[in-house]
Amino acid sequence: MTLLSGETTDRRRPLVPPALERVAAVGLRVLIVVAAGFLLLQALIALRLVVLPVIAALFFTTALAPVAKRLRRLGLPGAPATLLAMLAAVALLGAFVTFLGVELADETEELGSVVEEGTDDVIAWVADLPIGLSERELDRTVDDAVETLGSTASDRAAEAALTAFEVVAGILLALPLTFFFVKDGRRIATWLTERLVPPRHRDTAFEVEEKAWEALGGYLRGTAAMGLIEGTILGITLLIVDAPLVLPLAILTFFGAFFPLVGATVAGVIAGLVVLATNGVGDALIVGAVVVAVQQLDGDFLAPFVLGRAVALHPLVILLVLTAGAVVGGVVGAFLAVPVTAVTVASAAVIRRRYAETSDERSWSEVKVEVA
Repeated sequence: MTLLSGETTDRRRPLVPPALERVAAVGLRVLIVVAAGFLLLQALIALRLVVLPVIAALFFTTALAPVAKRLRRLGLPGAPATLLAMLAAVALLGAFVTFLGVELADETEELGSVVEEGTDDVIAWVADLPIGLSERELDRTVDDAVETLGSTASDRAAEAALTAFEVVAGILLALPLTFFFVKDGRRIATWLTERLVPPRHRDTAFEVEEKAWEALGGYLRGTAAMGLIEGTILGITLLIVDAPLVLPLAILTFFGAFFPLVGATVAGVIAGLVVLATNGVGDALIVGAVVVAVQQLDGDFLAPFVLGRAVALHPLVILLVLTAGAVVGGVVGAFLAVPVTAVTVASAAVIRRRYAETSDERSWSEVKVEVA
């Protein structure tokens, strides 16, 4: 093209705008990372017979390692201290399960007839509503549902047996793993790091291991604290309305806290159904209102302030991560989503800080070279 000055130019307008090119490059990298994460998660789920016992052993280790460390300070060697800590935990768990079983047996025996009467009352109450259903139709619907559940349960007997086998096999594998993690966890981590990580990156790897371990322990302690608070609130509510199965439902709420946002809801629904069947609609509404309030307490106060000291995860992030884990991996994915995210965030923070420090050092070295 000839210009007014007589000069020519061969400049051409790019086919793709620079902004769109940058967005496409970032999008491609994001897709690669997401695909890699999805494939990794699918591989972990496929190897669940090995992966889940390892993860369970790591969880147990975070609880037992401080006890074993204190026993070693008292003069016990590593193996006896670890074994004593594990035996104490097993004895405590056995006493707890025994007590819970007795409690359930005592209250369930009285609950059977009450639940049947409560179910009839609920059917009569629904029949009185202006929805056009009679008690006979509702009874038939309930009977059909029970029959369907029974046939479904019989059809899935083999699947349940396989699941039970996997649980037993996982426990048998998790116990020795826990023993060696508690006894030699530090040496195992050091050995792996020295053989898999180049020397120039070992300091970063050791710091990542330390921060990831702190994040996992902080997550478990914070979750246990939230479960204790939520279970106590629900237990007090059930005592006030004079509902049965107070202790089992409170304990269910405690364990439900390890499934953020979902566990407390499921435990609350079960508690509401029990109260509805035994105490009536009024008390069930009270329990439902308390469950909703506990959910708000969990999302707006407990999660930010209790877990926030260990890992910087907003409740919205927890909800999204939990939903994604449940969609991809079902119950297992829901259980692992939050702790895996917490460990990943803690590790990424260390790597990002180390990278920034290295970049600053390189920039300063370049400046010194230029000055020289």
